[in-house]
Amino acid sequence: YKTTDGGANWVQTLVGAIQISDMRMNTAPGSTTIYAVGRTNGVFYSSADMGSTWNSLTVEAVTPGSGSRLSVSPADPGVVYINFIGSNSATGGGIIYRSADGGATFSLRKGNVLPNLNGYTANTSGQGNYNYDMEADPLDANTLYVCGHLIWKSTDGGITWVQKQAT
Repeated sequence: YKTTDGGANWVQTLVGAIQISDMRMNTAPGSTTIYAVGRTNGVFYSSADMGSTWNSLTVEAVTPGSGSRLSVSPADPGVVYINFIGSNSATGGGIIYRSADGGATFSLRKGNVLPNLNGYTANTSGQGNYNYDMEADPLDANTLYVCGHLIWKSTDGGITWVQKQAT
């Protein structure tokens, strides 16, 4: 839904039985582009006109899991990350996709394999869509953080992951 009068009236602009897990603005100065990701359908949505109209792209058709997150770094607003929960199991979880062209295309960076970025440990399940976040570093678009039960960091655009330890 979109409002242009401070919330007095709302118009549904993204039509269908869609549950959105996350929504982010493109961080380029003056940008009117909004990104959204479906909670369970593996679909990425983009709007170039502040949410008046939407385009969609199926990114993960096999095992998106029950949750997803987006991130865009001000260091490079053309880089968009999507994180799907995946199987969230002892064999994998935390599927990462990266776009270098503002969401026109995506490449798989981490599949539904270990470590499970949302697990209680690297090789166990977790709570899925609850207490889960992903953030791209504001100064380096290749540095990405995922937080579920543990904090994970990637410095190569989501390919390899290191668990951060509490100090």
